[in-house]
Amino acid sequence: MTSLSLSIRPVRVRDIPGLLGVSSVLALNQPEASLAPFRPAHAAMSSILPGRNRPRMFVAQADEGVLAFAHFVPEAPDQRWQLVALGAQTGVYDVTPLWEELIERSIVAAGLRGVKRLYARPPAGSPAEAALTAAGFQSYASETLFVAESPSVPTARILLKEQGQTDTWAIHQLYNAVVPRQVQYAEAFTSHRWDAGAHRTAPATVTTAAWLVEEAFQVVAYARMT
Repeated sequence: MTSLSLSIRPVRVRDIPGLLGVSSVLALNQPEASLAPFRPAHAAMSSILPGRNRPRMFVAQADEGVLAFAHFVPEAPDQRWQLVALGAQTGVYDVTPLWEELIERSIVAAGLRGVKRLYARPPAGSPAEAALTAAGFQSYASETLFVAESPSVPTARILLKEQGQTDTWAIHQLYNAVVPRQVQYAEAFTSHRWDAGAHRTAPATVTTAAWLVEEAFQVVAYARMT
C-alpha cells in the first residue's frame, strides 16, 4: 500500500464525494462516539469552515481517489487533539500502513500549530492500535466498557448532590487521590476538566448531568451521565 503515489493533506471540498464512498469507518472515541453517528462528509465540512478551534481532517488520496482519512477534534482548555475517527477503503490491502502515514502527517500538522498533546482510544488489537503504535503513540491506560440493559435501581439510598460550579476543585482532588500518578502525568488534566459545563456534546439533544457524594466536606464519589 505504501508503494502507491499518495497525497496526504488536509481535506478539501472536492474530497467530499470520495468520502461518501469510504466503506470502513472506525469511530474511536467510545463510548462518547455512540451518542451521535459519525458522518465523514459532515466532519469534512466542519474541518473546512474557518475557525482556530475547528476539527481537523486529513485524507490520503491516490489516482483512484480518497483512500483513507483521519479526523481530530481539539479539546479545551489546552486544545489537545483527540483522534475520533479513522476511515479507509483499501479493498483486500492492509490498512495499517496507510493509517500510520496519515497519523504521522497529522502529528506534524499538530506540532506546527503548537499542539503539545494528541490522544486516541483505539480498540485493543485493532489495525488502528497498530498504526498508532507504529506512529509513536504510547499506551498509558486501558478501559473496559460495560453495557447495562434494563438496569435496576438499588434499594439503598445514597445522599447525592448535583454538581455545581463550586464543586470543580473538590472533584479534581478526588481524581488526584484515586488515579495512578503515571496516568495523571499522561492526561495532564486541569481542574477545568470537571467544570459543570465542560462536557457539552453535539447534537443539542444530548445532555449531561453529574452528581457527587460528600463526607466530611470532601467529595468521595462522582458520577457523570450523558
